Amino acid sequence: MSEASQATTQTVKAEKEAAVDSISGIKKVSAPMRSVTEFFACSSYRSGQREVMLEIEDAFKTYNYLVLEAPTGAGKSQIAFPFALKYNDSYILTVMKVLQDQYARDFGDGVFVMKGKGEYICLKANQIKPPPAEVTTCAKGWCERQPKRKGKKVEKCEGCPYRMARMEAAMAPVTAYNYDAFYYQGLGGMPKRQFMLIDEAHNLEGKTSNFVSFTISNRRKKELKIPDFHKTKQYEEWLKAYYEKMSSRLDEIDPYISFDSALFAESVNIVDMLRRIDVYFMYKEKYGVEYVSQFTDHKLWQTVTFRPLFVNAFTGRIFWNRSEKFLMMSATILDKKLFCESVGLDPAEVKFIQKDSTFPVENRPLYLNFVGSMSYKNINDTLPKIVDALEKLLQYYRDDKGIVQTHSEKIASYIKANCHDPRLTFNKDYRKVEDTLRAHRMKPGSFIVASGLREGLDLHGDLSRVQVLCKVPYANLGDKWVKERMARNPDWYGYNAVLSFVQSIGRSVRSETDVAKTYVLDSNFTKLYNMYRRMFPKYVTEAFIWKKKK
Repeated sequence: MSEASQATTQTVKAEKEAAVDSISGIKKVSAPMRSVTEFFACSSYRSGQREVMLEIEDAFKTYNYLVLEAPTGAGKSQIAFPFALKYNDSYILTVMKVLQDQYARDFGDGVFVMKGKGEYICLKANQIKPPPAEVTTCAKGWCERQPKRKGKKVEKCEGCPYRMARMEAAMAPVTAYNYDAFYYQGLGGMPKRQFMLIDEAHNLEGKTSNFVSFTISNRRKKELKIPDFHKTKQYEEWLKAYYEKMSSRLDEIDPYISFDSALFAESVNIVDMLRRIDVYFMYKEKYGVEYVSQFTDHKLWQTVTFRPLFVNAFTGRIFWNRSEKFLMMSATILDKKLFCESVGLDPAEVKFIQKDSTFPVENRPLYLNFVGSMSYKNINDTLPKIVDALEKLLQYYRDDKGIVQTHSEKIASYIKANCHDPRLTFNKDYRKVEDTLRAHRMKPGSFIVASGLREGLDLHGDLSRVQVLCKVPYANLGDKWVKERMARNPDWYGYNAVLSFVQSIGRSVRSETDVAKTYVLDSNFTKLYNMYRRMFPKYVTEAFIWKKKK
């Protein structure tokens, strides 16, 4: 390469990197407003897809906020992605990184995938001699390991893959983020766009809450005394003192984080904690946000968790200020009013569109074969009956694979201790979901046993022909936050249980040709259904097969 070419290359790199520092100022011009059907990427429409697209397009003439509720396998992404192309200045938000990759696979060059720092390799850290024992990502790279507390300018790596990706993401017409990357990168500024597609939108409240909640523990710092106060306000002076202590500790270790991995990891945790405590005080004072505190004694250590009761004050700054128009999608919106209230939207300003299932009802029967009550009062008496029913199902479906949804780790542990069928694959035996699935695929007749795999799990085809639900997925009333939310609005408690139930039964029937039978064993389901039947989608209730009384 000539000296002139090298100089040009260096100039381009420098310009790109400089542009990353002003990402929030980048603007794009949208494509002409052609019909959304012209952007449909598939060779043919599934049943009802074109009609729903046109309904959404028409609704956007009046509304800026649209919600599409459609069951698993309805092709929601195929319906929604053309709008991202049409507006040509769009964000796509997904819950998991694997779903970002799915958009890239399904729609190719039409979408740029932007992930967090942990997905990019630090060039400078990996050029050090001797090289590190394992590849260093940008989350633990050169920029992150430099002292920052004394106002010293951080030296940035030339050609940093993460910074270059952020530059491309800011300029791309359609950029797909996972919720976490969108939130953390947005802290430094992010341009407002014309359109935002939010996938799995029922997670908006929970994810937002996770971003601003925090837990303080003395598990590794026994000298830290955590008080057990009844009211959250009582913690404020203690929190301020803790903040000052952590801030001083950060000043103390900051000069050494470049070459001490343990101190670097500690510094990352402290910085994140200080940010969350800053948010706590700022939002309480500026917006009157109410937090719930929960002290827990783990015998050998103690923790206290702070969580906002409602996230309305946060969702506007994180999501609603970042786009002009929004399309939110989920299989489990269930109740427009409750959903809107939970994410800080006015129901009158939101258009709600529902699409029914096109999957044959005979392919997805849902048997309500109760064996007893799994309530707190009765669970110990019913657990042996759950194991007995599971053993019979395993025997009857000895050539099939399936999944057992336990809802709680107590139930999963009881099954593990009392049902010794080698076909059972316990999720907690594996570090990652991907490892569980790999074991499930390889083991003949495997049944996954899991307490928390209600979402993001695709058991299509022969991966699952049987689903067993051991317990109605009510939230834990021993949690002060759950108890307070229920006290403010009893319907929220039932809504949350119905949402979790519908998500659970959607793991196995993923297409019109999939066939799977579902068994509900907890008799408390009858009460849930009778109280909140209006929230159950029609495609769910039409599959019910009630066990006949003898």
